[in-house]
Amino acid sequence: MPLYYDIDSSAVIAYKLFLYLIAAITFTVTPIFIYAVTYKSSKLMSSYRALVLAYLPFSMITTLTTTLSCPIFDYPSNGYHFYDKIIQFENFGAAFQLVFQLVIYICDMIITDLLLFMLIDRYDVVSKNITTRSNWIFPLCYTVITITNLFAILIIIANIILFVFDPKDTMYAQFIVIKRLLMPTTLFSIYFNLSFNLIIVLKHCAFLGNMVTTLYFVIPYREYILRLLNLRLRQRKAKTSAVHLVEPMPTNTTALGNGSRRISTVVM
Repeated sequence: MPLYYDIDSSAVIAYKLFLYLIAAITFTVTPIFIYAVTYKSSKLMSSYRALVLAYLPFSMITTLTTTLSCPIFDYPSNGYHFYDKIIQFENFGAAFQLVFQLVIYICDMIITDLLLFMLIDRYDVVSKNITTRSNWIFPLCYTVITITNLFAILIIIANIILFVFDPKDTMYAQFIVIKRLLMPTTLFSIYFNLSFNLIIVLKHCAFLGNMVTTLYFVIPYREYILRLLNLRLRQRKAKTSAVHLVEPMPTNTTALGNGSRRISTVVM
């Protein structure tokens, strides 16, 4: 299927550069983030550290998949198209559309539930000395979230399969739902183009946003980053001071006055 947008247009190039830039920043911050979480977490953060390290692979897969494939959704063809020039995923047709959407949306479901687990875990740790509760409450919460996540993943898989292999009927069903929400028909295509592409952009930025907010708001990680930045600034200042302290080597010619008389030293 031919691409709906020109692959060499300025808009597509700008979109691809944005994806590459976010990916470059993300994978630059990732090693620092992993080190901070692994070695700077306190003893009370052992479960939190495990959950953070658990969601990292899924976030990396999502970011890497989006970066390599450069997906853009367009309503006229009722699907995603892939604007990369290296692997050219567009040549794989509906099969890769199915794989792409399964990877993106299932990983996103898992990441969301793991982030919810982190919130529950932190509440458990903070409130232990404030209130009393039964030991089965939090395991029950984790179990319910896991079961609902599995059901949601099955529904997503069924919906994506229908969307990829029978896009017209699936889009018509979604159109009926949106029409009931009193959305004008003329805005339907604009809504789908913007919403699907905005979802991809936000998912692409989510991993970087999670890492930056975690490094900033979790005190042990923030202290490590501040010490790291302070150490680098000190090293830079030390190098600059060392350069200024170096005295120029004396020469065998000494200038006096305005240069009218010069005394030259000749070594015999």
